[in-house]
Amino acid sequence: MSRLLWMCIVILLALPKPIAAQSEGWATGCGSQAEPMIAATTQLNYGEACTAYETCTDAGGSIGVCQMRGFIILQAGCTDAHCETEAALYAATMTVFSDLSYFVMWRGEEVQLQVTAAVMQGLESFQAGGYEAAADAFNAVSTDDYLHPMLPLSAGLAYEAAGETDEALAQYNAAIQTSYFQPLSYYLRGNVLADIGSHAEEAAIDFSLLAQYTADDEQASSFVKAFVEEHPIDSDFFEAWAAYPVISRSLGVGGEWLNDESQAESRTLMLARFDGDKKLAAQNLSQLLTQQYNYFPETLVLDQRETDVYRFRVSYVDDYGTWGGSITVDLSQNPVQVTEDDLQFESNSNTAFVIAPANEPDPRLAFAGEHCPGAALSRLKIGARGHALETMQGPRVLFDAIDGEQTGTVGTFTVMSGPECRDNRAWWQITLDDGTTGWAIESEGTVYQLFPESNSLIPPLKDGT
Repeated sequence: MSRLLWMCIVILLALPKPIAAQSEGWATGCGSQAEPMIAATTQLNYGEACTAYETCTDAGGSIGVCQMRGFIILQAGCTDAHCETEAALYAATMTVFSDLSYFVMWRGEEVQLQVTAAVMQGLESFQAGGYEAAADAFNAVSTDDYLHPMLPLSAGLAYEAAGETDEALAQYNAAIQTSYFQPLSYYLRGNVLADIGSHAEEAAIDFSLLAQYTADDEQASSFVKAFVEEHPIDSDFFEAWAAYPVISRSLGVGGEWLNDESQAESRTLMLARFDGDKKLAAQNLSQLLTQQYNYFPETLVLDQRETDVYRFRVSYVDDYGTWGGSITVDLSQNPVQVTEDDLQFESNSNTAFVIAPANEPDPRLAFAGEHCPGAALSRLKIGARGHALETMQGPRVLFDAIDGEQTGTVGTFTVMSGPECRDNRAWWQITLDDGTTGWAIESEGTVYQLFPESNSLIPPLKDGT
């Protein structure tokens, strides 16, 4: 790009305009300001790709699928790998500004100037053969300033053009963890993994996810079909397990709410360890995040964090900022434990469940504690310490007897006896730290009111289990 054109960009972006007006021209890489500037940096048919993208989104298509349509047009005339890498880079540029309005709203107009300058500098460096400089430009934008999957994806494409496969994979992984429903990310990572040769199963998983996210679009799915057929998942790769919900917890402005799910039905789960046990593939693993967000992957690939402990992390953007979550599988525990954590605006929620091979009995039968009819699994223990958390509905009540009169409220305590089952509740006799003795309800239905001191999401097992 010429120095004169760069000066025009800087002057144009520096002109004072309302935030809405600034965001409008750069809402996507196909916006009124963005398209001509980006198209001027490539010989690919960027304008036609943008037309296909905008027509698709105007008809209600998802950003990811419409981006794949644009990519198909961009790479149609390519005859070598470098051209296809360039086509993917410009497909990424089409959507890299799609979340910009949120960050402009919260962080100010300078975010738009920073992102725009980084993207244009990255494209210019890529076209000049400065692939390291291009990657540095795309990575120059802090995730705190602007979190978007197409920035690390673009950096990954620059590294791939430079022949730095490991760096490219790291960036593609970061892109998927930032937004897990972008088909282009799975396409690019799947191709790199397939080329390596020793990651055939992981490549097949990526192409299956690519098919998942393009299944409702005839044009994109037709393009994807050949990759799925060329890289099928081995039917013997996965082993059948079962997932058993235990507890879900939410923490927000109203206090902490812990729900017993130990009576809920199990569901089939498929697991496979591969790549020298460094990765864990899981189908139908997610519970909480599947309920919260659409398009969660059918198959997850979790990276080993330590021996027999695997994790999958996600990030997302909403009107209040950037949040995230994680899924952790601990195969070193007996029974195997899975926890999901989801951080949202002013709240945190997570869930825990245990998993076991499909031919083994429900591991929740080995949990210590008893079930009062209609109540949650008792987690308190005689002689142990416990506490109650105050909520917006007020503190937990202490009674002089079961179904008796209120004598005070519960804070921290020592358990004296119980549980006594009465009217779908579990009652415990407790002594508060000030010496007051009384009775308190552990749970109302499946919602806990009293907590053991450790407050672990997974209850302990029975002695000798």
